Amino acid sequence: MSDARRIRVIKSVVAVTAFVGVLALTVHYMIGRVPLPQREKLTDCTSNRLVFPMVVRYDDPYAFILGLPHPFGQALSFDGEITLRQDTRVVAKIPISSKSITPCNWLLTAHNMEGQILTWGRTNQGERLDDLLMRGQTYEVDIAFTEAPPTNSSLWLSSIASHKDL
Repeated sequence: MSDARRIRVIKSVVAVTAFVGVLALTVHYMIGRVPLPQREKLTDCTSNRLVFPMVVRYDDPYAFILGLPHPFGQALSFDGEITLRQDTRVVAKIPISSKSITPCNWLLTAHNMEGQILTWGRTNQGERLDDLLMRGQTYEVDIAFTEAPPTNSSLWLSSIASHKDL
């Protein structure tokens, strides 16, 4: 092999190696910036009244989701209200109902559950859940159903995390 050809091969190898290195750094940088949806199970819907603490671990957008066994295949009927408190202060009262849910597939892949978004509408105070919850804060969640969802359902919080959060 001639010296000129050897130099061209070495330059090609260096160029390809540099390209692969820049590509790897770009992918590493982008992966750290890609938001990752999170679905955290809060409680099972076992009665007409559920009270529990909730820590908001990730960023908005936030949504409460009703999880149902897959395939559910039944008529769904429930009605109630979620009250969020910090200490003794009421942060929000959010009416929830089977008449105002939005189906989603957010729980299907990882948890084999059908999801129904409960809180995409506004609260009774005209605020969105994203305006009410803050990452790192703890809330007392008090759910009172006048008509409860099926006892094999569960309540989930949907949020967004970055790779550094996990």
